[in-house]
Amino acid sequence: DHSEAFTTFGPGEPLFAISDRDRQIDMSQEFKLSTPDDKSIRATVGGYIYKQKFWVRDYQFADGTARTGSVLLALGDNNSQYATILNRAVFGMVEADITDALSVTAEIRFANERKTLIERGTVSATGTYIFAAGINDPARFAQFGCTDALQARAPTPGCRVLPAAVFKGTDPRITINYKTPGGLLLYANYATGRKPGGYNGTAGIVAQALLGRDASLYDQETSKGFEIGAKFDAFDRKLRGSIALYRNTLSNVQLSTAIPNLAAGGALTSIVTTTANARTQGVEVEFQVAPSRGLNLSAGISYVDAKFKSGCDADLFIYQSGGLRPNFNTVAPPPAGLALCDLTGKRLPLASPLTANGSISYERGLGSGNLKGFFNSTISYEGKKSVQTDNFAKVGSALLLNGRFGVKTGNFSLAVFGRNLLNEDSVPLATRWFDLRYGTAGAAAPAGAIPAQTFNGSPAFAETGSPRGLFGALRKSRTFGIEGSFNF
Repeated sequence: DHSEAFTTFGPGEPLFAISDRDRQIDMSQEFKLSTPDDKSIRATVGGYIYKQKFWVRDYQFADGTARTGSVLLALGDNNSQYATILNRAVFGMVEADITDALSVTAEIRFANERKTLIERGTVSATGTYIFAAGINDPARFAQFGCTDALQARAPTPGCRVLPAAVFKGTDPRITINYKTPGGLLLYANYATGRKPGGYNGTAGIVAQALLGRDASLYDQETSKGFEIGAKFDAFDRKLRGSIALYRNTLSNVQLSTAIPNLAAGGALTSIVTTTANARTQGVEVEFQVAPSRGLNLSAGISYVDAKFKSGCDADLFIYQSGGLRPNFNTVAPPPAGLALCDLTGKRLPLASPLTANGSISYERGLGSGNLKGFFNSTISYEGKKSVQTDNFAKVGSALLLNGRFGVKTGNFSLAVFGRNLLNEDSVPLATRWFDLRYGTAGAAAPAGAIPAQTFNGSPAFAETGSPRGLFGALRKSRTFGIEGSFNF
């Protein structure tokens, strides 16, 4: 429960605690116009809009900066923010049956996403910093202590003002389906996609000491890829199967990076970085079998080869340089620095190369009424996966077996279940963070503290932030239970 680290923050909040009040308003609407489905040429056009407004008012009740006497500050303590998202898109699709066996589908989507943010945070030991992007609201600026900053383009000292972030692009998808005389469906598709970028805010300004650049804004991630495969059924549909092979190229992969606060005892956080490119490729195979009435079997296996093609990781540089903080921009590292931070060939984190699953279910009537007995069981395997981009720490493989049997009628069911019957104890997930039992981040070391290496012409110095560690979520052990349900 990390209780050993709670004392780091004195009488304030414990590690990972959140004391805030959030308010969120979402609205989405989609419109579509489609031609009849029974025509040889079919088409759809449409539009989509999504809006979000998000307020966070942070409270640290033991922190005197959050109050003036007994009066709470207008928008709470540091880490309070107001953000908006506006996403608009138009899309279209045309599908044509070239022959009875061959069809082609062409789709396209244009999307535009606009994000704004105003945030109050701490970036140094001296106090508050205001980050504002795309906010043209003098009243809200005044609440945060930045008077009319956007309009005047002369922000109050301690304020960073940027225009709104806009992420847009056009993504097509082409699909070809062909059904052989024997009933085998062959298909191929090509598509692009994108994940919009966003703001790291004041945390990105803090990260400049580690990354060598202002990381308050991160880019959108884009992908290009294709898939080919086949689907079939046999024995009067008692056997079904599919196989798919795919490859995707990813640009500006969005990764989470832990960042120390330069203020001693200050809040620790993480930001999104986009300095890496990657590719994923793999194969998936699935089968479903129904050999007799009431009995169903299924099995699947997937192998994915997901590796970075390029990228520079600041923490990898710290590890491999003997503890030096990067003194260069990690987006464009010099050759000497790249040799110690290069991600090329390393696996993407949090994803197992090999996964497999299987299931069995059986149902049979009991007596002459509508009472039925049933049984089902699932088994799954997940291979080892890396915790972070450096691939040093890994989560172990896991084999999980679950079972359930009982009786049911049209309105009632009663079942006995067992989960994790093999009592697998490998943690499902771990995260690299800071081990505050051994100290907290302090002020940046003076330039030239260790001038042995000059990767960009300026002196390098030792990383003096919090020691790194790992924490994991424990897996629930073997569990048994009884459950019933009644429909009325």
